[in-house]
Amino acid sequence: MKATVKFSLLVIFLYFGKPAYSDSQCAGGISGSGLAAQNTVLFVWAKTVDDPSTFPSWANTLPSTFVNFYQVMSYNQHSITTKVATKNGEFFVADAGHDVIYYKNLYQQSPAGYDGPYGIFVEEMLVKVEAEYGAAYFDDVDAIMMMITDGGTGWYYPTGNYGGVGNLGVNYTTGNGKTFFSQSGGVNNEFAHGEKTSEWIICHEYGHFLGLLDLPKNFGTYSLMQNNKVNEADEGVTPLSVKDVMDLGWLDVNDGTRVQTVTANASVTLQPLRSSSGIVAAKVFPDPNSPSQYFLIAYHQRSTNPYDGTYPDDGLLVWQISGISYTDIECGVGLDPITYGFNKDHLDLYDSDPANYHGEGLASDFFKPSGPNQFTQWSNPNTDLPGSSVLPTNLAVTNITSNGTIMTFDVVYNFASGAITVDSWWRNTNDNILNGLVTVNEGVTVTALPNAKVWFDPGSRLEVYGTLTMHEGVWNRIWPNDGIVLKVFGSLNVLGTSTVPIIFETRASGNWTGIRFKNNSVGNINWATIRDANRGVWVDLSDNITVDNCTIENFTEYGVYLNASSATIQNCEINNGV
Repeated sequence: MKATVKFSLLVIFLYFGKPAYSDSQCAGGISGSGLAAQNTVLFVWAKTVDDPSTFPSWANTLPSTFVNFYQVMSYNQHSITTKVATKNGEFFVADAGHDVIYYKNLYQQSPAGYDGPYGIFVEEMLVKVEAEYGAAYFDDVDAIMMMITDGGTGWYYPTGNYGGVGNLGVNYTTGNGKTFFSQSGGVNNEFAHGEKTSEWIICHEYGHFLGLLDLPKNFGTYSLMQNNKVNEADEGVTPLSVKDVMDLGWLDVNDGTRVQTVTANASVTLQPLRSSSGIVAAKVFPDPNSPSQYFLIAYHQRSTNPYDGTYPDDGLLVWQISGISYTDIECGVGLDPITYGFNKDHLDLYDSDPANYHGEGLASDFFKPSGPNQFTQWSNPNTDLPGSSVLPTNLAVTNITSNGTIMTFDVVYNFASGAITVDSWWRNTNDNILNGLVTVNEGVTVTALPNAKVWFDPGSRLEVYGTLTMHEGVWNRIWPNDGIVLKVFGSLNVLGTSTVPIIFETRASGNWTGIRFKNNSVGNINWATIRDANRGVWVDLSDNITVDNCTIENFTEYGVYLNASSATIQNCEINNGV
């Protein structure tokens, strides 16, 4: 028997388009350069005269973590050589009187050519490095990473304070005529916070140099490029996601030896994303005729390396990608993925977010320890494609299973039958079509949201072992003469209102069996109209059924049939039309 381990599912929705944000909201830029097989990176340690920091003992070991990180993330395709510039093994220190206030005042007087006060300081320090080492020292350097003073609010930009930034703040030309543009490096001003924080910031800002964009800070540990350090617990460097390595060209989504393309029902087996061979990701097209839109799915395994070890759990990371791969989504996060262009959904409760049915980007939204093993058009997150309106795909990634080494799942198109294994929602944005045997597993809740339409196709049956809750206005249309269509072993809650009842009726002439409650099941039916059934409500061996304020009509045998059972039936109109 295949062993199953706990894992999680996180879905990231990424769309073409960019909301407008100011520099004060997002630190970091993009140069789109630096993808050569090898780069040389210069580390410069410098501080203002008012900075009391002592030179860190780990200054010379920091580059080794930086180098190793990008070797691992790039599958050894990107190697880095480093240099460390110090003044006799210590900081380069600003000239006398050049404290943080000095640079801020100078920037206010003459900001031209600088991104902020820090740019003036960086320029002064690079002049000192060149005086110490000579202009030729820079000739083989591709990027400069500055380890500098924390200047507080206004140090980088007029408002805000950042641990680092993805540019140097100034264009600098050496005596040999080599120019380092502002985007030719990055800055870390938090060396005083320790080695782990500095590792994260330096790797993050170098990611900007390579061309990666900031992701929202509440993306957490799932990508190095989230826009806020997550090292308060001394976690160290967080990994690049599958989207990041795809954007950098280290994983080719069109390479069939590494990425499985799915356009029809298929089973997928994934190796951990960092594996150097084998299939590590799947590209699943909801519509094979729309090649620019797909789900990119990868298996992140905590034990692969120290960087992936910052994940709280093993799991699938699912990106929904639309349009070009380089999509600017800087800081675009919010309640509405259609409006904001980016959303990280999670499995939250319908009642906590009735307008949008997805997460709000809280820290608790990340991988869920419950281990969801299904991603469907009904789950939350779900496989719908937001656009001008919600576009249902009827696509499912289901039977998600891990044995600790690989992860497998099935991709099902036109998903309308089988077991529902995660809490799910039937919404009013499209028809919810059931076909064949559909089971709501024990411990699972399916919620039919207000005014949802539930279509039972010919031959379909719904068996509820968990909980099915229907809200006001739900319209159940059932194919006639199909045997027992709705059977309850767990709980059924039908919660209509006096003005908006819930309807059960046939889709064509003829009758259906009715709602059948089995041994020890629980039922609460309020403000519903049940018509065209043989037996409107049929109860076997249960004393836990309440039918209140309901109309049961046009039945052929019984409005309510009790077999060795008792029920509370009140305020009902039961009329077979005869």
